[in-house]
Amino acid sequence: MTWQRSLDQYTGDEKIIAWGNRRLLLVESARNSPGKYQELAALENPIAKSKGDCYSHVALGEGYLLIKDGSGQLACYAIGVISPYPTSSHTGQPTARQ
Repeated sequence: MTWQRSLDQYTGDEKIIAWGNRRLLLVESARNSPGKYQELAALENPIAKSKGDCYSHVALGEGYLLIKDGSGQLACYAIGVISPYPTSSHTGQPTARQ
């Protein structure tokens, strides 16, 4: 597979989230799978009517994954377990309940 452009993000468990050519991929890192490309998940056309170019990095945090294409379209996906308690973006620790 040849990517025209891809902008990648590592997860906490060293998986790679790659976004490019109208595909969003989760792949195993080279450290966890040396010498072998291992695609764990793929999503075709994650942004409807995308032109295929992506210029910004994926953003991953607080249980959400955001991607943006070259025309400015944005998609947000809820992933993993989302805590019912707000957390501090500085420390990642739960904040005091109001």
